[in-house]
Amino acid sequence: MAGIDDSVIQQVKDRAEILEVIGNVTQLKKAGRNYLGLCPFHNEKTPSFNVNPDNQYYHCFGCGASGDVINFVKESENVDFVDAVKMLADRYGVVIQESKNYSPEAQSEKARLYELHKDAAEWFSQNLKKTEALSIREYMKKRGITDSDIATFQIGYAPDSWDAFINWAKSKNYDLPLLVKSGLIIHNEEKKSHYDRFRHRVMFSIWNDEGKVIAFSGRVLEKDAKGAKYVNSPETPIFHKSSVLYGLPMAKANMRDKKTAILCEGQLDVIACHRAGLKNAVSSQGTAFTEDHARKLKRYSEKVVIAYDSDNAGKEAAFKCLQYLLPVGVTTQILNWGNGEDPDSLYLSSGAEALNNCLSSARDSFEVLIDHLSTKFDIYSPDGKSKIAHSTIEHISRIPDTIKRSDYCQQVAERLQIPADSIFRELKKFYRRSFARGPAQEQPAPAPIPFIQELTLSLKAELTLIELLSSYEDLAYKLTEELPTEYISQSQIGHCLSELLDLTMAGDWYSCKDVLQNQFAPANKDIAKIMVQPEYNSDMLREDLEKAYKECLTLILKTPLTNRRDQILRLLKDPNQNAAELKTEFQQIMNKLREMK
Repeated sequence: MAGIDDSVIQQVKDRAEILEVIGNVTQLKKAGRNYLGLCPFHNEKTPSFNVNPDNQYYHCFGCGASGDVINFVKESENVDFVDAVKMLADRYGVVIQESKNYSPEAQSEKARLYELHKDAAEWFSQNLKKTEALSIREYMKKRGITDSDIATFQIGYAPDSWDAFINWAKSKNYDLPLLVKSGLIIHNEEKKSHYDRFRHRVMFSIWNDEGKVIAFSGRVLEKDAKGAKYVNSPETPIFHKSSVLYGLPMAKANMRDKKTAILCEGQLDVIACHRAGLKNAVSSQGTAFTEDHARKLKRYSEKVVIAYDSDNAGKEAAFKCLQYLLPVGVTTQILNWGNGEDPDSLYLSSGAEALNNCLSSARDSFEVLIDHLSTKFDIYSPDGKSKIAHSTIEHISRIPDTIKRSDYCQQVAERLQIPADSIFRELKKFYRRSFARGPAQEQPAPAPIPFIQELTLSLKAELTLIELLSSYEDLAYKLTEELPTEYISQSQIGHCLSELLDLTMAGDWYSCKDVLQNQFAPANKDIAKIMVQPEYNSDMLREDLEKAYKECLTLILKTPLTNRRDQILRLLKDPNQNAAELKTEFQQIMNKLREMK
C-alpha cells in the first residue's frame, strides 16, 4: 500500500474545519474564543471537551483526549491514520497523491490484514458460484436471499474442507503467522498443525465504517447441521466486535437522510430490511449492544428504532440497549414485528410491505417498557405500581435532557395513575443514592494524563514561552539566543520547551505546532490547556506580546538566583555556617537581581 504525501496531509488539515467535523459528532457551543461540548470519547454530564478553532485543536479535560482534526477522525471512527486522512480528503475534495516511497515489504501488519480480508472475501464469493455450493445457493434462494443481496453484502461460501483456505492463502503469498493473527485459520499447538476456521458455511463479510472487510461470520443455514449456528472471526488488530455495526457502510447515508437508525439482532434481519427498502438498518456483530455502538449510532441518527425479536427475550435485550442509547441523547422506539416474528421471517411470510407497516407502528420505548413491566407486576396494586415506577425511573435517569426527563416522569405518572410529584421525588432520591455510591450512568474517565498539580511561577513562565514560541517565529528565534538550556527545568514542560527550541535552531520552526499538538499536549494537561485556551493571540498588540515574552524570560533567568538567595537566608540561621561568606554571596545575588529588573 502506498503512503500519502506530507503535502496532501497538510492540505487536508488546511481544508478540514475542525469545528464542522467535531460538530457532526457532538454539539458545540461558543465559550469565549473556544467551543465547548460533551466529550464524545467518554460519558459526561458536564461539558469538558474544548475545541480551539484558531489552533485547530481539541482537548477534553475529563479524559485527556486531544489532538487535531485527523486524530479526531482516527479515534472517533476507529480507523488508522491513513484512512482518517482519506476520509477527510474525500469529504473536502482533496485529491490523494500516493507516495512512491513505500514498498510492499514495508506494509504495516494492519495493511496486510486489510488486504488479506479483501482477497478472502473475493475468494469466498467465487466459491459460492461453484458447483459444490449449488445446494447452498438453492437454500439461500428459499430463504429469500437474492443475487442482489449476495453482491451487495459480499456473501460467500467456505468449502467443506480443513485446508482449502490455507492452501489458497499460501498461493497468494500470505504467511502462516499473518493467517493465524487474522483468525481465518487456527493453530493446533498440540499437533503443531493448522486448519481453516470456516468450513462448509455461508460467509458474511463484516466491514469497518468505511467499507473495508475486517472479519467474517460463518453461518450454517441448514437446521439439522452439526456445530454452532454461527462461527465468527476472533478479535484481531483490525476487528473489535464491540464497536462494529453490521451493515453500517451501506446504511449510514440513509441513517443521516432519515435521521433514524433501525437496530436489528442479526445479519439476515439487516439484509431483509435493506431488501424491503429499509436501508438504514444495522445490527451489532456477534456481541451484546455496547456503549461504543450507541455512540456510533448517535453520529448518524437522532432516533434509534430497536427492531429485535418480538418474544420476551427480544424485549429484554431491547431494554438492555436503552442503558446505552438513552445517555447519548437519541430518541428511542421499540418495534413489534408480530408474534414470534423477526425481519427475516416476516419478509419471507408477508413481504416488504409488512416490514414497512411494522416500522410505522414503532412505539416509544417507555410505553413498551411499561407494558412489559405490567405483565410482570400488578399495575393496579401499590406494590406493583412501585416496582414499575422504580424500574422505569432507573431508565429515565439516564436521559441527559431535563425536559425529556420531566415529560417521561409525567407520562409514567399518568400511566400508573399516581401524582407526578411522586415520580419526581423518587427520581431525586435515585440521583442522591447514585451520587452517594458514585455516578450511576457516567462512565469513569480514563486515568488522568500526568500533569503538575500546582505550577510554580517558573513553570508558568515556561508554558507561556511555549505558547509564544509556537505561534511567533521571530520570538522563537530570539528565545534560542537569549535562553541558555541550563536554565530550563527538568519537568515535562521544560522538556517540551527544549524540544521546540531544538526544532527552531535546526531551522524547522514550522514543525513546532505539530510536535506540540501530537507529542506533548496529549501527555500533559497544562500544555493541552494552552492549546485550547491560549492567553495570547494575533489580535493583541505587538508590544503586549513582547512584554509577556520579556517578563517570562526574566523570571526564568532569575529563578536560580532567587532559589539560591532563599537557600542562603535559611543557612544564615545555622550558627555553624560561615556567615560572612554567605552575606557576601547574598549581596552579589541581590545586585544581579536588581540589574535584571
